[in-house]
Amino acid sequence: MVTVERSDLAALPEIVVLLDSAGLPVGGLGDDAATIVLTASGDEGLVGAAAIERYESDGLLRSVVVARSRRGAGIGRKLVAAAEAAARDVGIGSLFLLTEGAGPFFARLGYRPIARTQIAPAVRASEEYSVLCPVDALAMVKQLGT
Repeated sequence: MVTVERSDLAALPEIVVLLDSAGLPVGGLGDDAATIVLTASGDEGLVGAAAIERYESDGLLRSVVVARSRRGAGIGRKLVAAAEAAARDVGIGSLFLLTEGAGPFFARLGYRPIARTQIAPAVRASEEYSVLCPVDALAMVKQLGT
């Protein structure tokens, strides 16, 4: 059984290992007090994570990762659902993301592709947008209806 919960930054070293193993960026993660971190844990320890960077009423969903050995078991869906609930709880109405290969996964969860220029200006100023993700990464958004 896997449980998903909000986490403090004590889990960051384990999250970085997961992100590195998946080839996902780690820069800037946890640098801001407005970051919400979620972790998924099973009997074997940490098996997934996600984070939201808050920019007033907008958010950036980033660092959604599941251990290779646990992919396909619904953990990613649980993490995204928990991230969306946490975003709603703090008044985020639009959740943006950038992805290089997970577009179909996020589309199944209700995210829709947009032009990068349609990302909220505060989110475009983030390190994830301006430095870490390549310019050809797919931009997506989901309206959360807070």
